[in-house]
Amino acid sequence: MPRLGLGSSLSTSVTPDAGFTDIYSLSFDGTNDYVNIPQEGTNFPSGDSSRTISCWMKRPSAGNSPEYGYIWQYGHLALKQQFAIAMWKNTKDLYFAGHSNDINTGIDIDDTDWHHIVVTFDGTTLKVYKDAGGSPHSSTAGSGGDWTTLNTVLDDEHGGFSIGNRDTRDNWPFIGNVNDVAIWNATLSAADVTAIYNSGVPNDLTDSGSYDTDRTGNLVGYWKLEEGSGTSTSDGSGEGNTGTLVNGATWDTDVPS
Repeated sequence: MPRLGLGSSLSTSVTPDAGFTDIYSLSFDGTNDYVNIPQEGTNFPSGDSSRTISCWMKRPSAGNSPEYGYIWQYGHLALKQQFAIAMWKNTKDLYFAGHSNDINTGIDIDDTDWHHIVVTFDGTTLKVYKDAGGSPHSSTAGSGGDWTTLNTVLDDEHGGFSIGNRDTRDNWPFIGNVNDVAIWNATLSAADVTAIYNSGVPNDLTDSGSYDTDRTGNLVGYWKLEEGSGTSTSDGSGEGNTGTLVNGATWDTDVPS
């Protein structure tokens, strides 16, 4: 598949909020560590409802994730309910992972820079952005298998939202760093994606000024990963979806800037 060559087209940035800091990210060793956010009791989008998921990620200077390295996953593969972004170790291609068919987005990440990855879904069309530039990869529902069947029956045992691995079975881990992960129950526009990319500098997504059009009311999960110590990470959206660090995911001062 031809590469999209997505790069930054943004020449200005949002003025950072004075109270916002970005000091830490989470580092994953590619063995079995991840962050678990249970599905039960959340108001995450489900079924064919609109959603956007955003994160910052970078690969390490050496080493590869085994097979698919899952940056994040929403749902559970065994229940035929999966909505995820992963890297394929051989080509460094970014994949959208559905239940019965994975989609090569045509985006490769073959460097060790920080990148902003955004996935939007409006009930029919899936779009994947890298660093907000150019036209996103786009795929209509049906070409990605059964990934539109994600629903709200998932419980603590069968997964929810995972960062750094596939799900609670922790068998396709990511190696690298992840920062500022967010979920909205709405489809962000390309202009919104460009605004939150902010010329490569993360900003406070609870601040309406971080968007082209205010989407703070649609933010249902936001893990800034700023704790710097301990084994839990709070949900900055106010929805109370606390994440638990599993199997030794570590705090790192390497962040996008």
